[in-house]
Amino acid sequence: MIIIIIITIIIIIIIIIIIIIIFIFITIIIIIIIIIIIIIIIIIIIIIVIIAVA
Repeated sequence: MIIIIIITIIIIIIIIIIIIIIFIFITIIIIIIIIIIIIIIIIIIIIIVIIAVA
């Protein structure tokens, strides 16, 4: 009975760790995408300003 409880706890801990890792990974990907979008927008704005000035 104790062994079953221990195994269950270990499985739950592993599942929680996997979920946390997936969440962190997804968060990092979203942040990277947002940064890339911001950089692209800034570059577009700079190009528009250069064209407008020239």
